[in-house]
Amino acid sequence: MAARTITNQPNRKKQSSKRGTLTTRNNERFEKLVYSILPGLTKCLDSKGSEPFNPKAVLDLSIYNMLATICFGKQFEFDGPEINFYVKVRQDSREPVGNGLAADYFPFLRHFPTPAVKKLRQLMGQYFDAVNKELEEHRASYDGGEPKDLIDVIFQVRKELEDEGKEDMTMITDTHIRQTILDIFSGGTETSIFTLHWCIGLLVQHPDVQAKVAAELDKVVGRDRLPCLNDRDNLPYTVATLYEVLRYGSVAPVASPHATTTDVQIGGYTIPKGTWVLFNTYSMHYDEELWDEPHKFKPEHFLDEAGKVRLHPEGFLPFSAGRRVCLGESMAKAQLFLIFSWLFQHFKFAKAPGMEQEDYSEGKALSFMNVVKENDVVVEKRF
Repeated sequence: MAARTITNQPNRKKQSSKRGTLTTRNNERFEKLVYSILPGLTKCLDSKGSEPFNPKAVLDLSIYNMLATICFGKQFEFDGPEINFYVKVRQDSREPVGNGLAADYFPFLRHFPTPAVKKLRQLMGQYFDAVNKELEEHRASYDGGEPKDLIDVIFQVRKELEDEGKEDMTMITDTHIRQTILDIFSGGTETSIFTLHWCIGLLVQHPDVQAKVAAELDKVVGRDRLPCLNDRDNLPYTVATLYEVLRYGSVAPVASPHATTTDVQIGGYTIPKGTWVLFNTYSMHYDEELWDEPHKFKPEHFLDEAGKVRLHPEGFLPFSAGRRVCLGESMAKAQLFLIFSWLFQHFKFAKAPGMEQEDYSEGKALSFMNVVKENDVVVEKRF
């Protein structure tokens, strides 16, 4: 089931001058893309009234719709069949994967497909067919002009690199583009959904933090406009709270695979060149040498004495690090900030009646991720 992606390339070169073009080089356009989900999301939340509901289902639809707009330049019906197709395929794929396939541990078993492998291939085939259709439509319509979505941006970047003649173009073949779009659309949905779910769970569990975030948003942004990316420098508590969610939730507790480029000596052990290495970000995020009271949810972990966002400790790596850092890191941070700020600018979330004694900040394992337990909430408009 191995796939060719830019992220999985051996010895991937750092595309430092081009990476920004894949994400948020135009703040206003990016904000417009993210906020395209607001009519459907607002209608969905308003319809809840005072009835308890599972926020995870709403977040699923929100993030899939948003990334469909960012990646494909399309606006689907908020709860329509097109977007529910992506949600269902992704959810169904978790069951056969579970905590890993047998072939992940015994590679020779890839020659003997199990029912789980067959099911996963069938689901991924459906996923690939849908993404391939989008790519072919874009290929037919792309004219080299101003890009309207992420696929166009990647086409544009590849053309720029070809014109410069300085980059290794084996890094951005059609196969890599196809798989990378799939990675961003699928991987970006999961991590964003679960991070925002942690946001709601933690701020419901800590209403004092939720009130401080809302008050800062009222003071800086007000109630007559939407938060924008340029607001981040003036919203230190809001930004620190989001960073603390990323640390406390640690949705990806183990980072993407790295490999040693030479023999390495660590703690009396020799790690040979070419060895795959996985590092435990969850452990770093809860390291008592790096964090004061790491098991407590405290936005102050990311604030200095002056109340400004401080430099991150070396052990804060929610998006991995090095050449295997998440390709969508800047896009993920931007979209999380915009949706998080909008949600708590406009709404107040609380525990459902009868659930007052439940711990809404408790996590659980789901496949290779750390997710917050699903509890119903109630939502109230702030204005």
